[in-house]
Order: sequence, then C-alpha cells, then structure tokens
Amino acid sequence: MKQLILILLLLGGGYYLYTNGFLNVLKQLTGAQTSGEIVQGITGSQLLVPKAAPLPLRMPERAGREGLILGHLNRLEESVFISYDAAACFGLAELVYAAGLDDGPRLIDRYLRVFTMPQERNLILTLLGKYKDKETLDILIKFYNRNTFARRALLRLIGDFKTAEALPVIRAALQDQNAAVRAEAQAIDLEFQKEAWYVAEPGAPAEPGV
Repeated sequence: MKQLILILLLLGGGYYLYTNGFLNVLKQLTGAQTSGEIVQGITGSQLLVPKAAPLPLRMPERAGREGLILGHLNRLEESVFISYDAAACFGLAELVYAAGLDDGPRLIDRYLRVFTMPQERNLILTLLGKYKDKETLDILIKFYNRNTFARRALLRLIGDFKTAEALPVIRAALQDQNAAVRAEAQAIDLEFQKEAWYVAEPGAPAEPGV
C-alpha cells in the first residue's frame, strides 16, 4: 500500500512539472523572476564548493633544474665523445656553452683536442662568434695567444667585440711579425678610434685635425 502511494506521488509530481513547466516551478520555489536569476543562483551556490588546484605546467623537480643537467653531464659527455662523431660532440659542446654552464669552455677544449679537420674545428669559431660576453672574449684571446686558429681570423673576431677589453690585444698585434695580422690590427684599431671609450696610447701621433 505504501509503495502504491509513493508511486502515485511521483506520477503526480511529474505530471505537475510537465503541465506547469520546469522553469516555472523553479521560479516558484526559489522566488526568482527570470530564468537568468535561477542560473545565477545555481552557479552562485557552486562557488561554495572547494575547487581542485590546477596541475602545474611542470613539476618543480622538472622546472629550472640546472643541477639535474650537471648531474648527468659527465655520463652524457663520455657517451657522446666515445662515438667519435664530430657533429654529435660539437652539438653537445654547443648546447652546454649556449646554456651558460661552467663546463662549456672545457667541452670546447676537449672537442678541439679530439677533432683536427679544419671544417670540424671552424665550427667552434662560428659558435663563439654568436656571443659578445667576457667569457667568450677570454676564450678567443686564449686561442690567439696559443695560435689555436689562424691569428688573423681570431683577431677579426676579437675586434668585433668593439670593447676596451680587446684593445691591448689589438695594439700588440700592430707589432706582429706577420704582415696580414698587422694589417688586420690596423683596420680594427681604426674602427676602435670611432668608439667613445677609445684612448690613444701615450706618445701616439694625434689623428689629423685633432
């Protein structure tokens, strides 16, 4: 008997909703005047429900972990250099140097010790020519003093920095025994004279008109 009464109540409620319209019934129950107010009331009530925090793009363990790279660098370096593949070894040296890691200069030196063909070694000059910072200038000056590459080519890369820190090397090259090196140094020195920081050596002849 109770089940029959429950069924009749459910049927009656469904019929009432059907004949009066679902939104009209909600308006009567909530006191809202429009369907928009009903939706606003529903969404407003949902604000009380705690929301789950969104996933981070990367976990902290994966974001900016320079130490993680360094921790695996030695293993990676040995695996790459044992292959004796010039492209792979240069790629590793380029990646580490471009990332600004302390091992960059060391990997460049190792690459130059292993690979001796001009087309392989000149990749290092192309790499260093991309950057204008003190570390790169120091490497180029070291190569210049050790005759690691053609001195004229190195002198041009050093001159491209257009900085007072390169001036001592250029002035020393003005007295080089090699005529091609001296000519390059003279051309670079003339370019430097146009810079605001340039100061002539004591006793040097003044420029025309000065």
